[in-house]
Amino acid sequence: MLQEEIKIGEISVPIIKEVENTYYPISYLMEKVLLKKTGQGGLKKEYSNYIKKLEVNYGYDTGGIQKVNCISEEGLKEYLKHCKIGRLSVEQRKAMNVLLEYLHMETISEDERFLKTVPDKIINKYNEYIRDCINYVLEQEPNIIWQKCTKCGNYYPYHINFFGENQHCGKEYPLNTICRNCGWTETRRKDYIIHPNSEFRTVNNKYGVDIYKLYKDQIRLDKLH
Repeated sequence: MLQEEIKIGEISVPIIKEVENTYYPISYLMEKVLLKKTGQGGLKKEYSNYIKKLEVNYGYDTGGIQKVNCISEEGLKEYLKHCKIGRLSVEQRKAMNVLLEYLHMETISEDERFLKTVPDKIINKYNEYIRDCINYVLEQEPNIIWQKCTKCGNYYPYHINFFGENQHCGKEYPLNTICRNCGWTETRRKDYIIHPNSEFRTVNNKYGVDIYKLYKDQIRLDKLH
C-alpha cells in the first residue's frame, strides 16, 4: 500500500494505492470535495463490497494517522452514477462535476432545481397544451415554485399535474424530480402532463397537440353558436 496526495479541483485529497485499486477516504471526500455534511453519505451499507478500513495520514495539523473507511475508485464511480442529484444545491452540483471530470465521467446539470418564477420567453417555447396546463395551475396558485425536470430539463410548476407523487421523496418535497411527460405510471404506461379538462387531456394524449388545438378551437366555436 502506498499513500499519495492528489488534487481534485482545488482540494488536496489523500488516496491509498494498492496493486489493483485506488482507495479514497469516504468522509473526507464527502465533506471536502462533495460538500456534503452526511459523513459516509450512505455509502458504508450500500457499497460495502467496495469499502475497506485503511490507515490514512492526514498530516500532523489535520488529524494525523487515522483508520477510516475508504472506497475504491470503481465503487466511487458506481456511487456517482446512482447518486440522487435532485436535492443538491448549485454549489454541490458544481463540486460533484469537479469530481466527475477528475474521474473522466459525464458531468451533470448545474442549474437550480427550483425557481420562484420562470420567464415568459421560456414558457412560450412550450406547446399550447402544456401552456394551457401551466396557466390553469397559475390561476389556482400564482406563487407556486417551479421545478426543473432532471430528464428533459424543462421547468414546470411544482404541482401534481406536472410531477407524480413519490413516497420516497419525503414530506417537504413529495413529488418526483422527473416530469410526467418523461415518466411512467405505476402500471408502467406512458405518463402525460395533466390538463384539468379530461376531454382535452384525452385528445392530446391520444392524437397529439395539433389535433388538441383543432378540438379546442371547435369547442370554442360551438359555444359561440
